Amino acid sequence: MADTVVRIWQSATTYVDEKLHDNGDGTYSPTAALLAGAALIGKVGIDQTTPGTTNGVVGNAGENHLGAIGSHTIVVTVTPTLTVHATYAADDYVGTSADDMAFAVGRVAAGTGTIISATLIDYALQSVAAELWLFSTTVTAPDDSAPWSISDADALKCIGVIPFSTYYASALNSISMGSVGLGIPFVCGAASQNIFGCLVTRGAPTYADGDVSIRLGVLQD
Repeated sequence: MADTVVRIWQSATTYVDEKLHDNGDGTYSPTAALLAGAALIGKVGIDQTTPGTTNGVVGNAGENHLGAIGSHTIVVTVTPTLTVHATYAADDYVGTSADDMAFAVGRVAAGTGTIISATLIDYALQSVAAELWLFSTTVTAPDDSAPWSISDADALKCIGVIPFSTYYASALNSISMGSVGLGIPFVCGAASQNIFGCLVTRGAPTYADGDVSIRLGVLQD
């Protein structure tokens, strides 16, 4: 049996050697608590002399917060400001003129995850078929109540289109669910925690400002 030494990197240039006891069964036990590096967490190698080389295991801490293990589910709701909020025609854009909706879905900048559900809340009880177009980065939308149209460059940013067709009504409002278990993956922009959406009507609803909200269920990586 022979003890071994692991090298724990506290920064790119400083480290602490920690002796491990050979248990005789192929396992080792630390003789003292392992230290977490100040900037790099879990940077452990067997007698590693150069950080990042292949003779050790390197794990950079890629987030501003540590200890978040596994996926995390959040719900994000956006109510767009309707600039014109007139009687819409089929295939019109419903939203702020020349602007899209920002959904804060990333756990960090350039965060990733999966959209697992989408709900449209219609406070005006119009119950008209619609679609939510989602994009990885911001796009230039038409004016509110204008025909839905985007550039070819913006179309390349599209990560999914969620239809709303069946509505469930109460006396004051109605709700429509997109497909259950959507499974739409996303990657936020390099300096962003958002993805972006545009609502398109396929009927002729009459909405005042604040009459429609979109809620996304998101599984963050």
